[in-house]
Amino acid sequence: MKKLTLSSKDKSSGNNNNCKFILKHPIKNVNGIVIESLSIDNNYYTVMTDVNDLVYINDGTSYKATLDQGIYTIQELVTEIQKQVRSAYSTDNLHEVTFVTLTKKVQFYHPTTPFILEFGTYNKTIAKSIGYDESDTSSLQTHLSDRVYNLNYSKEIIIHSSILASDKYYTTEGTKPILFIQSINTSFGENLTYNNNGENITIKYHTPKVLKNIDICITFDDYETLIPINGYFRMVFSIF
Repeated sequence: MKKLTLSSKDKSSGNNNNCKFILKHPIKNVNGIVIESLSIDNNYYTVMTDVNDLVYINDGTSYKATLDQGIYTIQELVTEIQKQVRSAYSTDNLHEVTFVTLTKKVQFYHPTTPFILEFGTYNKTIAKSIGYDESDTSSLQTHLSDRVYNLNYSKEIIIHSSILASDKYYTTEGTKPILFIQSINTSFGENLTYNNNGENITIKYHTPKVLKNIDICITFDDYETLIPINGYFRMVFSIF
């Protein structure tokens, strides 16, 4: 079987998380592919600009706090949230954001003024990472997260390709051309890898294809948010 290697270093256009490849020599009469290997740099941050870097609080007026992008421990993250919330809230700087060690949850508190955490009204908030539902809270002086924190923004990466995928998958976000789903089981700075050790994950086509212009898109497990990889990916396929 022939081999096809796609590396984002060799992309024809786009970014490392959403790109296109134009093959100099089209591959004809392709009946299917086998995924042989995958390598993606796991270099996305705990807080990512335009992904999960916002906190909105509302005491009758809505205030927007923007977190600095970067890698955080949970203690560092609640310190950053408190800093930016206090900076955004023009009335005073009395909001406290703390990590409750015993329950592994995150608490927001103001000594005098009830407020709403607007995690539903607005998108791209830090809610998911610190254990809050993505919905607005009630107006209270103290808020405790719904679940324990989880700084891993996503459990899986989703690889999309309208050319290489054989069928569209039904998801909560509609139908998507899903090529491959890989669990995230590495830490920041490590390579996320898959190697064919006999699984022979195979995509068969209903009619033979010509591979020339190939698209690859890599998202988090919401099937929509592009992963800011801050690195490269490489995929190898066998073609039959």
